[in-house]
Amino acid sequence: MFFDPSFDITSPAVWSSILDSQDDLSTHLDTLESHLIHEITLRSTSFFSALSNLQDLHSESASCLGHITDLQESLKEVGEQQARKGLQIIDQHEELKLLRGVGMGVREIGEAQQAMHVAQGLVDGGDWAGALSCLDDVVNWWSKHSASSNTESLPLAGQSVLSSIPDQFVTMTTSIAEQLETALSSLLSSILSRVEDSETFDGERFRSSVEPMLTGLARCGSSDKLQAIWREAVTVSIREGSRRVSNTSLRVCSR
Repeated sequence: MFFDPSFDITSPAVWSSILDSQDDLSTHLDTLESHLIHEITLRSTSFFSALSNLQDLHSESASCLGHITDLQESLKEVGEQQARKGLQIIDQHEELKLLRGVGMGVREIGEAQQAMHVAQGLVDGGDWAGALSCLDDVVNWWSKHSASSNTESLPLAGQSVLSSIPDQFVTMTTSIAEQLETALSSLLSSILSRVEDSETFDGERFRSSVEPMLTGLARCGSSDKLQAIWREAVTVSIREGSRRVSNTSLRVCSR
């Protein structure tokens, strides 16, 4: 009726039709309501049963969510109190291992510096044999802890606190070599002077006296200076001998 192209709400006929239709609509609605009530009555038992099941399911879901939340809190507490503490213990063990390594490194650096100090004291005191032994210990330590021959995380030989050891080593080695050269020159001069005085030459005593000096010069890398030391001792001995002969001749001539 409302979608009819000739629909005109101002027409009395149309109003009459609308009112008639409204009565029919009320009747139809009442009939529909009766059918709905009848159908709802038939299905009310299953409907309320389903509703009850839905409510139970919702209640169980809420309870399950509550248990899940409690479990999460418990797991969090376990993680905080046990798992995290375990990780902290592992980290602390690693830190302790590192600190022990650093402590050992500090002690070994102290030992190296102490050895150099003792060696310097022996050099200053003229104990070249003892000084060479100390320097050998330093060389062994340096080889053990050098960056090229050691896989440790902290190559001690590369630390700045020990950077002066190579120069000190060279200086002390040079000083020891000079002491040995002086001692050997004095020994040779003394022996040559006694030979000139017709004193019997003791080969075994000479060997026992000169051998440590030759070994020390070799350890200092100064073996090439032996020929010069011998030449100088012989030259000085010849000069002294010539001077004594000349003085003796002059005294004889003056008489």
